[in-house]
Amino acid sequence: MLKNFFRKPAANGYQQNSLDQELVKALSKNRLPGLKQIKYIRKFLSGREKIILAACGLLLLIGLGYLWSSFYNANLQTVADDGGEYVEGMVGEPQYINPLHAPINSVDAAISKLVYSSLYTRDSNGNLLNDLVQNLDISPDGKTYTIKLTDDARWHNGEKLTADDVVFTFNTLQDPQFRSPLRLNFGGVDIEKVDNYTVRFTLQQPYAPFPELLTFGIMPRSLWQDVSPFAWPLAELNLKPIGSGPYKFQSLMQDKNGNVKTYALIANDDYYRGRPHLDKITCRFFPDQNEAIAALNNGKLDGLNYLAWTEKKAITAANSFNFHELQMPEYTALFFNLNQEDDRLSKLKFRQALALATDREKIKQEVYGNGPQLINGPILPQNPVYAPQAKAAAYNTGEALKLLAELGWNKGEADAEGKSWLKKNNQTLALTITLPDTEELMAIAEAIKKQWEALGIKVELEIINKKDLTASVIKARAYSILLYNVAVGHDPDPYPVWHSSQAGANGFNLSGYKNAAVDKLLSSARGELDAGKRQALYQQFEAQVTADQPAIWLFSQPYLYLQNKKIKGFSLQAVTAPEDRFNDVLNWHLKEKKRLKF
Repeated sequence: MLKNFFRKPAANGYQQNSLDQELVKALSKNRLPGLKQIKYIRKFLSGREKIILAACGLLLLIGLGYLWSSFYNANLQTVADDGGEYVEGMVGEPQYINPLHAPINSVDAAISKLVYSSLYTRDSNGNLLNDLVQNLDISPDGKTYTIKLTDDARWHNGEKLTADDVVFTFNTLQDPQFRSPLRLNFGGVDIEKVDNYTVRFTLQQPYAPFPELLTFGIMPRSLWQDVSPFAWPLAELNLKPIGSGPYKFQSLMQDKNGNVKTYALIANDDYYRGRPHLDKITCRFFPDQNEAIAALNNGKLDGLNYLAWTEKKAITAANSFNFHELQMPEYTALFFNLNQEDDRLSKLKFRQALALATDREKIKQEVYGNGPQLINGPILPQNPVYAPQAKAAAYNTGEALKLLAELGWNKGEADAEGKSWLKKNNQTLALTITLPDTEELMAIAEAIKKQWEALGIKVELEIINKKDLTASVIKARAYSILLYNVAVGHDPDPYPVWHSSQAGANGFNLSGYKNAAVDKLLSSARGELDAGKRQALYQQFEAQVTADQPAIWLFSQPYLYLQNKKIKGFSLQAVTAPEDRFNDVLNWHLKEKKRLKF
């Protein structure tokens, strides 16, 4: 080729530049310029060509950036990452972190929830969710529940969790020597081991909400079986537990008096439902809510186990926290003791008059604001069988005075303070309301006192230490009217509160209410497996009990749980008990990362 090239006469039409270009082409093996050649391109481009090339390069970069951004947004997502510590303040201190006694103490119950697994847990709406249960089979007669357990759960010491542990826990729970408060829930229930991962519960009578009771923690048989009932309270495992839950014990710190001040749990890397994101949860304990709030305001806590509605204003940096208002099956009511020698409360018209004299909406606004909801009966709106049938009497002081006048109570002359009280046979109408010393209930009681006294009823408030109330007042039924919060569970079963068999010292029928028709409805409903029929029975029950007015139903207030906004992943809408705030703890996280979508 070079031979032919040099034969071309340069003088006849070829300029020197053209000859140079063709010479370079002839000598280059690669027709595309290399990096060394490209760096000389500016010497061959005009000013206009350089501007065009720069503009094209800029457009190319913008295009590539847009393509990358589109790919990033379409194919990457923000997800939770592992790491970090959550510090929660709790009022009280741990004593017995074992599932058989944990329900007695809210602190024990909360820590137990993190350390132990249970047959069932609950989802974000409070509905039952399999935990250790892999499969449930219920016999047609509703008396036999056969449960297949997951086979990949391990205790924190590495041993496998099996049916032996479930049977041991249940049998210990039923043994009266161990004094578990859960024992009363399982009268007439037997358990047997079918195989290493299957257990069978047998009931004497059908009980539709039975699975609702199986949310207690399972204990390791190998560690507890040799601990006698008498040594049980002294066992080290009460404060240094070994469970199979998402978190395991790391350490605790006590003051010189032996009081536990801090309690640290670390993530269980081998948890069968997946490792939690938070590396550590530390609990700090306080004697009262005021000290806990002070620590929160000083930045020493990330959350509070509970915040009274009346204390919301005490949070100084409120914008830094999420105030989770969680539905909880609990209500506040005034319970009339129908079994006292004083026959005033035994008269329906008298009870109805007190209900008419109570402005529930005004009390709610004064004490809570817009948080709680008014309720008209013992079945709450969030319960599956609820139907809006019951209606409370509207606030009507004129009608209340009319009913009282029919019973012989009329306004007397004003006293030295200028107050005119209702009287009968020269006896002033005076009532005593008994209540625990919680700030919310005291505020409600003061509001009721003000309203009833405006009507002419003299009211005394008997405020009892919350810790002493059950033993000294409730068991003895030593009250005339009791202002109290009642927890009823996710399943409505009102049997424990309204069946006549529960009116004694060991029951929870706080009014001593007895009605044969209601007893029959409650007994039938708890054994009815058909949801529609069960709902109809409860509607009849509610209609009857509200007509009898053994109580004034006031409010169902949400459980207020406080967390710093830096804690992400909390999704609960409802809890059955305060410790259920940890139901979705696996999703809580402080850190996040990007990853490709799959």
